[in-house]
Amino acid sequence: MVSEAVILSGLFGVGGSVAGYLVAGWFNLKSTEKQVSAQRDQLDKRLQAQEERLEAQIQSEDARRRAEYYLDKKVESLIQTHSTLEETRRTYKRIADKAGHGGISEEDHQDAIDLYFEYKSTVDRVSIFLDESQHEILLDVFNILHDTNPYLSRAVKQPENVDYREFDLAEYNDRFNEAEEMLKKEVKTPIDSLSSGRDNK
Repeated sequence: MVSEAVILSGLFGVGGSVAGYLVAGWFNLKSTEKQVSAQRDQLDKRLQAQEERLEAQIQSEDARRRAEYYLDKKVESLIQTHSTLEETRRTYKRIADKAGHGGISEEDHQDAIDLYFEYKSTVDRVSIFLDESQHEILLDVFNILHDTNPYLSRAVKQPENVDYREFDLAEYNDRFNEAEEMLKKEVKTPIDSLSSGRDNK
């Protein structure tokens, strides 16, 4: 028969091995939990960074769309202003020339006055897109129109007292030319910006 000592020795050996496996298993479990936790933290950080990048990209895209919208509005307003400027220039010049050579009709005078107020209204609307010096250039045109109005008014009521030399054509042309050049340049800049932005997509 196997002695009790041998059995006890075998039991202790088996028990020690089992205890050793259990302890080793517990340490492996804890180590695995730490690795899983660390990997989860890294994954959370990557996901958060990805979400932040996506949010920044969305905000950047929204900002770009808003900028393009306002650039479109600016170009539209500047083109409208240029159109009104050109119509005003041609009409006032035609009526002023006519005034100095025999007078003008009430209808001619009213056409000029209507354009005078239309131009002022257009300048007021576009001023939001212009800096102070650009706005002043457009107001200089308004001032020359304002100075021309008494001359046109007299050409209706007292055509015999009108002298064409009262209409300062050189200054008139200078102010309109400066306004036209400023508007053309101001229209070209955002159009170039929009075009280059779309080409880079």
